[in-house]
Amino acid sequence: MSKLKWTIVNGLFLLVFYFGYFEEVDGAKRLALFMAWVSILLSFFMCADPVVEKMKEKGRRVPEKLSVSYDLLVTCLFVWFGAWITASFYLLHIFLQEAAWAKAKAEA
Repeated sequence: MSKLKWTIVNGLFLLVFYFGYFEEVDGAKRLALFMAWVSILLSFFMCADPVVEKMKEKGRRVPEKLSVSYDLLVTCLFVWFGAWITASFYLLHIFLQEAAWAKAKAEA
């Protein structure tokens, strides 16, 4: 179920991104930015001990390479469309997320 949830959530984000940036639908563009910034802000709390504990319990939903590849794709898309600040912080999000997973793996 968790892989399906990851696929649906991330697929919906890419769909919203597509309509916002490729089809130039303003509402979809704003929603894509909102979704990205929520992910960015939440990643600042991922290294907290209670979060790391949950990460250890549940494990990764998808393989690490898939997760990082997806996030790098999103970062590249933001760069392509000139959203430099969002792209920079989304790259930071990737590092914070992977640091949290490394911490969870080290404590396991």
